[in-house]
Amino acid sequence: MKAMHIGLVAAENDALPGGKVGGLGDVIRDLPIGLSRAGHRVSVITPGYGSFIHLCESRELTRLQVAFCGATESVSVFEVKSARAVDNVHHVVLEHPLFSAGGAGRIYIDDNAGPFATDAHKFALFCAAVAELFRQQILPPLQVLHCHDWHA
Repeated sequence: MKAMHIGLVAAENDALPGGKVGGLGDVIRDLPIGLSRAGHRVSVITPGYGSFIHLCESRELTRLQVAFCGATESVSVFEVKSARAVDNVHHVVLEHPLFSAGGAGRIYIDDNAGPFATDAHKFALFCAAVAELFRQQILPPLQVLHCHDWHA
């Protein structure tokens, strides 16, 4: 089989400290390792939640200007190193103040005003930023884009 560049987009990533809430975090931790062993390059893309870039070695790649809800939002793109570094697995986190709503490191928020209203808005911006990331070709071209759950 020919080696591919595979993008995994998700809300959780247990390869990064504090990146697991449920079972999805386990999948995003383990699946890239298996894909890498099969000879593929993997880019894992998650929101940073105001914490990953401070808890891991990181470097800013760029800032995206993302059209969202009638405005332009600035979203920072970082590559972070997991403590479980694996060849050909790259962790990319996107940062914006909305991604750390409710406090740094908090992945999900259960709003009083409307159940998960902030999460819906936050993950909609995340999806728009991921689309812009690929539109601008910040990462190498993908052969597969795998989006995990409703957040992606």
